[in-house]
Order: sequence, then C-alpha cells, then structure tokens
Amino acid sequence: HDVCASRLLCSCLRALALAALAGEAATGVAADAGLPQLGPPKSGVHAQVKRVLLPLLEQLGSSSFAGSTAACAALAQLHALLVADGSCGRPAPGVGPVQALLASYADYLVGDLCFRLKFEPGAMAASGSLPAVLVAVVQHVGLEMVPFLSDVIHALLRGSPRARGSHELGAGTADWVLRVLASVVRQLARLVCEQRLAAGREGQAPATAPPAPPPAATPASALVAFLEGRSEAWTAKRRFNGFFVSDLGMCFDEDPEPPEDAEHAATAPAPPAKYGRERHIASSVVLWARHHLQAPTAASRHLAHVAVVHSFTVLSTRVRELLPRIHDVWPSLLPSFAADAPLAVQADACVALKHTARLSGDFIRQRFASDCWPGLWARLRDLPAVRQEEAAAWSPTLKAQFAALDALAFLAGDEVLVQGVAEELAAVGMKFAAEGVAERLSDRAWELLRALAAADPDLLWLYARSPVSDGGAATLPAPRPPPLLAEAGAGPLSAEGRRRLLGFVEAQELRPRVELSVGGQLWASFLSGAAGG
Repeated sequence: HDVCASRLLCSCLRALALAALAGEAATGVAADAGLPQLGPPKSGVHAQVKRVLLPLLEQLGSSSFAGSTAACAALAQLHALLVADGSCGRPAPGVGPVQALLASYADYLVGDLCFRLKFEPGAMAASGSLPAVLVAVVQHVGLEMVPFLSDVIHALLRGSPRARGSHELGAGTADWVLRVLASVVRQLARLVCEQRLAAGREGQAPATAPPAPPPAATPASALVAFLEGRSEAWTAKRRFNGFFVSDLGMCFDEDPEPPEDAEHAATAPAPPAKYGRERHIASSVVLWARHHLQAPTAASRHLAHVAVVHSFTVLSTRVRELLPRIHDVWPSLLPSFAADAPLAVQADACVALKHTARLSGDFIRQRFASDCWPGLWARLRDLPAVRQEEAAAWSPTLKAQFAALDALAFLAGDEVLVQGVAEELAAVGMKFAAEGVAERLSDRAWELLRALAAADPDLLWLYARSPVSDGGAATLPAPRPPPLLAEAGAGPLSAEGRRRLLGFVEAQELRPRVELSVGGQLWASFLSGAAGG
C-alpha cells in the first residue's frame, strides 16, 4: 500500500510539472502572437509541497522499511521536479536530495514543528505523527540547518514530560524523545568527523598536537634519548597533555577557546566559534540524557548511552567545554559498570568508557581502577568465554565480552593506568585468547596482550616462558597455573600461544631478563654469602 501510494504521488507530481511546462509553452505562443501576457504560470508542484512534505516525512521516519524507502524515493522525485521548475537550487556536491529539500523549506518545516511542540496538547504522545517526522528530519540534516535544529531541540526539551514535571503521557514518550535526541547528536558527530577527516586529508595539523622536533634532533630510540638526557623516561612517550599521542591525529580541540588577553578583552570582539551551536545542542542533550542512563526500560538506557557517546564527540571540538560535561555525566554512568548491571547496559557502558578515555585525557586514568574495573573484572572472570560455534548468534553475552575486551585493549596502552590491574588484565587476555574462543573475542584478547606487553613486558614474559629448559636435556615439571588464572577460568596457553606471546615481549625495546628460578638462586647465594661474611 505504501509503495503504491508513493508511486501514485510521484505520477501526480510529474503530471503537475508537465502541466506547468504546457502553460509556459502557451505563454510563449501568446507572446509571439502579440497578445497581452498575464505572467508566468505558477508551479503546481511548488503549491503542493506544504501538503505532501509532512506526510512523506512521517512515512520516511516510520519503522516500515518498505514505506521509508518509498517515501525517500518520492522526496527525491519531489526535489528533482522543484529543481527543474526553478523553485529549488541545485544541491551542492555530496548533498543528498532529501537533505537539500529540507534545507530549502527549513523555515516552514521548523516553524510547523516548533508550533506543534509548544501548543498541541497531544503532540508529545508516542502514538502521534510528530515522532516519526522528527526522526526523519534529524537524520537528514546538514550543518546549514543547525540553527533551525537548535530551535526544534530546545522546544522538544522544554515540552518533554520530564521538563514539565508530568508523567501522564506514558513511558513510551521518553523513548522516542531519546531516539530523536540520539539521532540529532549522532548526525552532528558524523558531520564533525567528516570535517576532521577532510582537514586531515588537507594536511592541517591538530590543535593539540605536540610540536614536532627537527629530524636531526630525533634520537635513534627512546632509550638513547634517556641516556643522552633528552627524555625523563627510557620508554616512548604515549601521552601528551593527557591525550594518547596516537590519537592526536583526530584533530581534537580544533575549535579551542581563544586565549584570554586582558589588554584587548574589552575592545576586540571574540571571534565566532566554529562549532558553537553544535556544542550548545550537544551540551543540552547530554545533560538531559544523563537522567535516563539508569531508566527502567532497556531501550531508554541504550538510547541514553548512545546520546552521551555522540555528544562527547561533538563537545570534543573544544576540550574546555567537554571536561565539565564528563564530570556531570560520570556519577550517572557508574551503575552501568556494576557486576549486576544487565549485559546490554554494561556493553554500552564499555563503549562510553573507551570513547571517554580517548577524549578526556587523564580523567579515566584516575578513576578506572576504582570506578569501572571491579564490575568488569567480576563479569569477565565469572562468565565463560563464548565459543566459536556459538558466535553466530550475536548474544548479549558476546556483545558485553567484546565491548569490554575492546575497551581494555585500548586502555592497556597506558602503562600508568594498568599498574594496579596488570595481572588481572593478563588473566583476562589469556582466558579469551585460548583456542576455541569466538574469533571476535580472541582477536581483541590478543590486542589486549599486545598492548600489555608494551606496558608491562616482564609480567607477560613470566606467562610466556616454557617449562622446557633451553638445552632440552632436562624437562622441568609443568608449573602450576597461577591462582589468578584459575580464578578467572583460564588455563595455560598452548605452545603456539606462548610463542606468540613471547614474540610480543621480544618486540619491545632492550630489557634483559633472567629466569626467576636461576635469578632467585643467584640472589639467595649472594645474600647468604654477604651474611656469612
């Protein structure tokens, strides 16, 4: 029915366009004959836009795949006809027809939406047509519509049941409001990331990047720099101003706050912010969504976590505005890491954890061990690893384990963060790196062990050592697995796994090691000799 209705609408619009062309031809004939002209005929397609635009957007934002696809085709046809008769300009390269159509009629569309949000009593009901229209609009907007989008979002937040202090519209209202807000910040985050990628292709240096030293002054290795006095540490520097050095190419803080100058503060106006409106929207959304991070319904909690993650991406364009919002959201996010939290919620929390660690500098370094790790360790320790034969079904357990391992593999790159939990991380990595574990999980586990080898190679060297002596003449008894491995449900690695783990350790910079059994005897003999002397 939806497909047939959309095709019928397209046929009618084309007929109106042909009628307009026939009228233009008649006007030209009258002009050639010297008859009085009444002016060019009005476009019949343009006259019907206000009648068909909102119903088509409602169908575009519906849950029906066939109806949404048919509405998208009808809107594209409508835009093409409007371009043909001169009512709309041609879209810029890379701009879709639906986005260009919304930009051309933004005044009418936003005015109608704000009026309905403010003055229609049942507009906020989940069963009405407004939710689908808003979802369709926010998923097809560009940066040119951000000022109009700001008006819609603020009207939506002021009109929501939580803002008014009433709950008479039901729990479903919060779900669709959160879906709209999450879609808004997701679209803004996508646009910001596209601008960042374009800036990277053009060779623009990120604002937070450290100054690059001249090539002649670059030492051969971090150890050489330490011995020559050029570096305070003999390992490579992984952070700069709290950010991972490998992530500085993402152009964080590309719209920094202008420096305070007391002499010119009163006279010189502040330059306009590049992403000021976008950050204002993201800040409003994240402060509203934090109240739903522990909502009773799973859909609300998931959408709230999604909104928080994408809002942080938008706010990362100015770090000084990002950090206060992280402090505001963090207390509401902590229960999602608890051991008794639902698996889907903990998976969302791990995604937020990794994203926050990438954006917030030293914030996670100071809070990970006390706030996040206990719940993650309990879940990863107690639940068995999903096997490869069970990985076809994307189960909540697989989602939670994958998200946790992915976040831990990223965090393990910080040697300061892993100091207190390195042994537990090694046990988790070896548990999920075992044979037969789902490939998705084992890949993340090996990345975790690789990062841990760079942060604490001596610890992994102990796990990677073989029970067979180098000469092969005498075979040492198989060592008992450490209690931590047994507690986590992990056994010793296979011979191939030990070789791979030892390869991670040997790939690190110069760190001579001695077998503990031999080293312990040497130190015991030395101490006993010193005591006897």
